[in-house]
Amino acid sequence: MSHRNTLFVQGLTPQAHKKLLYYAFIPFGEISRVVLPKDQIKNHHKGFGYVQFESVEDAEAAMDNMDQSEILGQVITVTVAKEGSFLINNHRHRAIWNTQEYTDFTQKKNEQNKLDTENTQKEERGKEEEEGEEKGENIQIEEWNKKNNNEKDNEN
Repeated sequence: MSHRNTLFVQGLTPQAHKKLLYYAFIPFGEISRVVLPKDQIKNHHKGFGYVQFESVEDAEAAMDNMDQSEILGQVITVTVAKEGSFLINNHRHRAIWNTQEYTDFTQKKNEQNKLDTENTQKEERGKEEEEGEEKGENIQIEEWNKKNNNEKDNEN
């Protein structure tokens, strides 16, 4: 779907809402979507929105008729939405943890961490076994030395 069928509407009052935009623009053609991006801190929309029409012709008619008109006593500006804007590129405003790429990345990272942990544990077990063997050898040497020293003492 072309971005030319999506309009950027700015200059909206805080009282404006999706339904109001829908009814203001529906006389010009079939609307597929209305979006009012929210300011997360202020908990209301940012003063602009997007209206997506089914056809480019309907969007152009709406833009020609609604640009510089009033909604709730406020003059609005209506232009064609830029490519890559909120409505056109939905992924841009999606939380990263809600994307498949992030899910795949974290899954691979978790698998790698598990392998790293297993390898570290194997290395530690190997070191413990080596240390144990060294201790065993040292004990055997000490016992041999004691035995030899005892034999020498007995000879004297």
